[in-house]
Amino acid sequence: MSPQRTSDGLPVTAYLVLGVLAANDEQLTAGEIKTRAELSVGHFYWSPSVSHVRRELNRLLARGMVSEIGAQSGKRAITLYETTDAGLEALRRVAEHPGDPEELCDHIVDVHHAYVRRELPRLSELLAKCERTHGADRPELIEARATFERLRAELEHHLAEEEQELFPVCRTEKPGEPPDRVLLDLLERLETEHTATGGLLARLSLLTDGYDLDGALCNTHRAALDALAGLERDLHEHIHEENNILFPRALANSAL
Repeated sequence: MSPQRTSDGLPVTAYLVLGVLAANDEQLTAGEIKTRAELSVGHFYWSPSVSHVRRELNRLLARGMVSEIGAQSGKRAITLYETTDAGLEALRRVAEHPGDPEELCDHIVDVHHAYVRRELPRLSELLAKCERTHGADRPELIEARATFERLRAELEHHLAEEEQELFPVCRTEKPGEPPDRVLLDLLERLETEHTATGGLLARLSLLTDGYDLDGALCNTHRAALDALAGLERDLHEHIHEENNILFPRALANSAL
């Protein structure tokens, strides 16, 4: 799945790296940026590898949005990164103009909702087969399937809520109108459901040792673990795009 890109072509993850650097005006290594990103958004969206952080840093370096400084840590040479004036200006522009809510609604439906609806039935079949084959010896597979089926039911209801109630409002909302009480209540309810989704994903991750493919009992189990990991990644990005971009933007439109 391609990452969502901002209007200047940079992926959202590049701006997350830039935001981590700008938050306290610090010079950080790629490893320190990884740790800060995990602490700030890892539960809901992005738990990056150091190689991914470096890839985003290279994009930002090429655009002059960060600079690099050679330094020493004991006897070891390290590279520190900091935001430039151009990077801070780019962050300001994105914060002020994070995107049109209607376009983001279309993106969420076309990318995330389509992915979830495609994967949920496939995962149900894979986990049912794993339970039949290995459940007698591995009771955690029984709980994993039950947890997933609860997650599936909640997600199917949640996607319908968004498409039938939230997105029509976001698409028709006129700048300057005060936020409707119905919209405020709906956003609060959806954010609560997002938190519940995060809890179920955390339980699935615990039951599967972090979707560890080395612990796969058969090819079907391996496919199930891989699909669960993919679902979690997509849901984290989906939730981030709504909680941190769409919902605030929908409210901001009312205040314009």
